[in-house]
Amino acid sequence: MVCLAALAVMLGLGAAGRRNTADAIGIGVIMGEAVRVRQAPSRTADIVAVLRGGLEVTVLAEENDFYQIIAEIEGEEREPDVIVEGYVKAELISLEKLF
Repeated sequence: MVCLAALAVMLGLGAAGRRNTADAIGIGVIMGEAVRVRQAPSRTADIVAVLRGGLEVTVLAEENDFYQIIAEIEGEEREPDVIVEGYVKAELISLEKLF
């Protein structure tokens, strides 16, 4: 978890990097054990994080069979929460609630 926090800080995805989720299209749940979040909607785009299955995410948009998502990952003991934003293959997210 500390590595993920460090990665998110390096990529500027901390609290200051939060997007307005008012235009979100829904809430989804990550399907699978370890799902890659990519910087762009492409299988060849850089990986910015790996999310565990069952994590709830906010789905912001859909593009090229990818969902653009934002997720808050709870920090360990004294670590701050981490905000992750990027793209996940749509087939790896179960949309639970549409707005």
